[in-house]
Amino acid sequence: MTDFLEISTDVFDTYGIVRTRVVELLASSGVRDVVDLCSGAGGPWVHWLKKGLVSARVTLTDKFPNGRARGSLIESEVPGLVYRSEPVDAAEVPPELTGFRTIFTAFHHFRPERARAIIADAVSKRQPIGIFELTSRCPKAFLCMLLSPLGVWLLTPRMRRIGWSKLIFTYLIPLIPICVLIDGITSCFRTYSVEELAAMVSDTTYIWTVGELKGKGAPITYLVGYPQQNKEAAGVEYN
Repeated sequence: MTDFLEISTDVFDTYGIVRTRVVELLASSGVRDVVDLCSGAGGPWVHWLKKGLVSARVTLTDKFPNGRARGSLIESEVPGLVYRSEPVDAAEVPPELTGFRTIFTAFHHFRPERARAIIADAVSKRQPIGIFELTSRCPKAFLCMLLSPLGVWLLTPRMRRIGWSKLIFTYLIPLIPICVLIDGITSCFRTYSVEELAAMVSDTTYIWTVGELKGKGAPITYLVGYPQQNKEAAGVEYN
């Protein structure tokens, strides 16, 4: 399942519409270092940096680091990218990890109190944060999830690591496509709406932007915040 998520992010460029926004945010927040939280197998940063689409120094982190993904990244030597081997809690990020914090397709895994704690930790340490969700509770997102088994069948031959077990549980006994479908539908139900994300922020010394970015597929729900230099009240802007 994680291999499918990794390759589909690259092939379908699922977060391509976010890329320009992220580059603008890096410039406006005045940072070049990125701390990616809940990275899993790597997410979009791996492919963006490999292809030279974004210029940044990115540290991938996770509470349960993906050892196989980390080993693969070390072997491929992606410029500007490191995968931290020590566990990192998204709600208690070590102070030495500074930079623009990003979370891709993972924020819905956290209950509201924990989700607020993740945002609050970034604010307390005066670090910019961007949360981006591919899933949402809209019909188009559910339709995309219903088509995900087809994506598994099409993309499995293009994965770097293909064993007999993967082929058997994809094509002969379609356990992996079914699990991807169930996971995707569940994630859609769990994803926070724009209004719910806006309700999680309260610090008025941050510039907050919340909204949806609409591209070819399902809309990307996002929340972005970074400290205002003059510390004046900013509120929340809807896009």
